Amino acid sequence: MLRRSISTETLAATLFATLLSGPALAQYEVAREDRNADLPSLVGTGLGTSLDVSGDRAIAGSVGDFATFDGSVFFFERDLSGAWVQTEIVLPTSASHRFFGAAVAMDGDRAAIGSPGPGNGTLPGEVLLLEYTGGWLGAATLSAPTPTNGDFFGTSLAVSGQRVLVGAPGDASGAGRVYVLERSVGGLWQHVADFTSGDPDAGDGFGTTVAWAGSRAIVSAPRDNAAAVDAGAVYVFEETAPGTWTEVTKLVASDAAPGDNFGLVLDAHGDRVAAGSPTKAITGARAGVAYVLEVDGSGTWSEVDEITIPNTVINIGFALALGSIAIGDEHVVLGYPGTIGGVFVAERRTDGTYRTSIQLAATDAPTGIFSSFGYGRRVAVDGSTLLVSAPGAGLPTFFGFTGRCYEYGLGQLYHGLRDVSIATPFPQNLHLRATDAHAGDIWYFMGSATGTSPGTFDPVSGLTLPLNYDAYTQLLLGTGFTFSGWFGQLDPNGEGEAAFVLPGGVSSSFAGKVLHHAYLVFDSTTFALSAISNATPVRLVN
Repeated sequence: MLRRSISTETLAATLFATLLSGPALAQYEVAREDRNADLPSLVGTGLGTSLDVSGDRAIAGSVGDFATFDGSVFFFERDLSGAWVQTEIVLPTSASHRFFGAAVAMDGDRAAIGSPGPGNGTLPGEVLLLEYTGGWLGAATLSAPTPTNGDFFGTSLAVSGQRVLVGAPGDASGAGRVYVLERSVGGLWQHVADFTSGDPDAGDGFGTTVAWAGSRAIVSAPRDNAAAVDAGAVYVFEETAPGTWTEVTKLVASDAAPGDNFGLVLDAHGDRVAAGSPTKAITGARAGVAYVLEVDGSGTWSEVDEITIPNTVINIGFALALGSIAIGDEHVVLGYPGTIGGVFVAERRTDGTYRTSIQLAATDAPTGIFSSFGYGRRVAVDGSTLLVSAPGAGLPTFFGFTGRCYEYGLGQLYHGLRDVSIATPFPQNLHLRATDAHAGDIWYFMGSATGTSPGTFDPVSGLTLPLNYDAYTQLLLGTGFTFSGWFGQLDPNGEGEAAFVLPGGVSSSFAGKVLHHAYLVFDSTTFALSAISNATPVRLVN
């Protein structure tokens, strides 16, 4: 389809001619969700005690379901409207499936569900592997080759293509072990390898968390004592021959201290690893530090940044420690679950360090600090999609609450209120985060009333604005109508603020209409269009 182009040269000249004020430094801002993933009935309790997302599919565990601790697992899929719809529920099928769904993972058409067993170690643990063939079907149930009670096989999982990493941190008196499961050409899943750390000690908990970083296996031992008692460590393994996994490096935090439990929360993406020390105390910050580690072309790993959250953050209740972590292309996401809970997004800067200026929140979060909302219990990232769970959200059940997962778009633009009332308009704040690569550049807001696909192509820059050109777009091009601060200059961090303000007199017949907005960034030296943000929605309601 031919996409209408926009004349950015004329627009840029107009902006630079009328921009009279200097940049305004942005503050720590709160952003809200795009949509939710809910259970359609009171069949579950505590949705989101485990969570993963892959493309337009998501998987979420509910370990406390039915008050038996057997658990249940729910699959969701995004429909054509973008809404998340529950497609299937998977229940434990045998008495050995205790704490079913304590860990979940998925990648494309493959998913894994862990049943590590109860904390008293009376079961060895199992993993259920599923494949999508128009629906999710069980492909295999596997345990360790020599299962032993208390191994906690299935405590952690990571799926990549036809391979699954399985952590068994209770193996060998808690020294821990990790297993590699692989799908053969004929579709048979089998154990192909297992490994321990190069310096195993009882109680290290090797395999408490696992992740794939490309073809590398990343494994934590949060009670490792090498740097200090229970300071923790993260190991990197590579497959040096078929079925042979070799430890290539052991990573510890640069400021390791006793009891930090480095790696207790863990994620990896490409050449980067995000590992958390959940209870580490830092003056002036909430408990918990996230470390970002990166490998260079020579295979050398180094710590590139430490991310902390200041004590000045409000409205998260008693959220005492870092509880979840996820890393994507250009972001690290930190979850602080608690009585209310909070989630924070750190953007990658040009020097490889990270800056946190966005706090995510749920629209239906409670205001009282003595709740059990648990927002941020789990976070999961795939591309520009971020899911955040709150097991204490949703509808009340006999055993608690159904739980809820919230979706956010990871990108350069975040929004406040999702719904704006026609009768009593309240602004939707918009937070621009273009990073310091665009410090001092000029931004300009655009909008569409007809959606985001196929978008509007600019032939000069070769970029596509994720908005369909329509009468609303034309109106904003000419006047900035509906915006407070509809263009401006990005501050030294590449940040800026704007607001969508619905004018008075809008007919109630527009209720239910969804508008989308995005912004253009123009280079302050060449005046050329240099970046375009993601699009964010606002829904008009009565």
